[in-house]
Amino acid sequence: MEERAYKSLSGADVAQAPLFGYTADMLACIARGKAVKATVELFRKKWEAYCVLNNAKVEEAPKIEFGPMAGQSTIHYRWVSPESFRGHESLVKKILTGFDRPPKVKVKT
Repeated sequence: MEERAYKSLSGADVAQAPLFGYTADMLACIARGKAVKATVELFRKKWEAYCVLNNAKVEEAPKIEFGPMAGQSTIHYRWVSPESFRGHESLVKKILTGFDRPPKVKVKT
């Protein structure tokens, strides 16, 4: 998934590509026996550090001068939210707990 995001024509996808890599790395670490909470916290900190660096680049980029987007960064679509990690964290926890609910579709056995 990470490679596909990096190859995307969307700048937003490229900016969020590391999040997919962090999610895969997080699952790999947990599968190797690392503590879940410590691993999740480690990758959350990595993501937040990436967000700070990436969003600083967005702020430093030239601004659009005219039109309805005047004042916006020319690379505003590359801004990433530190909160977007929560969705991936939730996914990892659901994978680990088996989603805690039966499937909606009955499977023939």
